[in-house]
Amino acid sequence: MRFSSFFNLGKRQNELDFVDIPLDTDIQLFIDPYALSTRNDRFAIECNNIIVNFFQRVIDDIKNGNFVKSPFL
Repeated sequence: MRFSSFFNLGKRQNELDFVDIPLDTDIQLFIDPYALSTRNDRFAIECNNIIVNFFQRVIDDIKNGNFVKSPFL
């Protein structure tokens, strides 16, 4: 069952502003970070900051030899 069916939205994927995810499994979904970096709305700016901070932390951990320790695990 998909999100739209569960909430009886009565719309197909091409009519929705979001990905109609299945509720019984996980899927790989990729977000284009460049697209977020070009937008000026508050949500996109916050998302972009989170992505930049995440990868900066990864780079810092690699430089410092912290291969096991991670606040994201």
